[in-house]
Amino acid sequence: MNTLRIKKVALYGATAFLMFMPMMAAAELQPDPNTSLQSIASDTGLGTESPIKVILSVVRFALGLLGLISVIIILLGGFRWMTAAGNDENIKKAKKILFAGLTGMVIVLVGLGVVQYVISTLKTATNTTTTF
Repeated sequence: MNTLRIKKVALYGATAFLMFMPMMAAAELQPDPNTSLQSIASDTGLGTESPIKVILSVVRFALGLLGLISVIIILLGGFRWMTAAGNDENIKKAKKILFAGLTGMVIVLVGLGVVQYVISTLKTATNTTTTF
């Protein structure tokens, strides 16, 4: 009978601990009202730019890089065609390379157009005048 009582006390104690544990975990410090966004940015090493600007700059950089790669592919295809010396097999390979480069360029330009359209639509929908 004594062991049953000890088990009950342990069970009730564990239950009470588990019930009040979320309250202990929810305790947090209130932020200092004098803290500015600049000091938080300098303390954490993060910038103060809006997430929209960061995402758009990454997308524009990626599209620019892909456009550069497609131009290089087009140049390589043209170089291969010029150095084919009339060999039909090399000319066919050069045409395939040129077609792939031009297809990539079209895809990049369409992607850039879609991004610009989405940006302008979001600007008008949110009545924002800032440039992204």
